[in-house]
Amino acid sequence: MADTSKVLIYNNEFGTISIVHPSAKTSKTWDEIKAGIGTMRCPDQVFHLVNASDVPDGDRSFRNAWTYTP
Repeated sequence: MADTSKVLIYNNEFGTISIVHPSAKTSKTWDEIKAGIGTMRCPDQVFHLVNASDVPDGDRSFRNAWTYTP
């Protein structure tokens, strides 16, 4: 089961980042979630699993400007 205190971040096909928050009801593991995203949405298959608390919240007006550097 995916740890819901974590989120998955990856560069999407639009040149921005996508953030995946798992449902508290999911029975999938993070590996299964990554596999479901597939190569079409994440061609380089570089995923980062980070604490959900590290993702900015609140003001989302500049959300498309967010970047992630490991």
